[in-house]
Amino acid sequence: MPWATPELAVRVRVLNPLPCALVPSPPQPAAMEPNPLAKKKIWEGVQPVLRTDQNRVAGFKGAALRTAEGPVTAESLAGARIG
Repeated sequence: MPWATPELAVRVRVLNPLPCALVPSPPQPAAMEPNPLAKKKIWEGVQPVLRTDQNRVAGFKGAALRTAEGPVTAESLAGARIG
């Protein structure tokens, strides 16, 4: 489950999608054998651009992460890194 934390703090908060909400994702290619090293490299590239905004809404490159029910939010951390 994703979490959010300010840059220099140690507080961690779980992101809160709305109840019973499905988070849409793009179509995935056929399943392949997992490669943990490649997965880590992808996460390290994506993680720096995942943040909460001043309204505590999670976002990717400034675009809000949304479900069919509404935005994904952090309970109390605004302007925090998601990791």
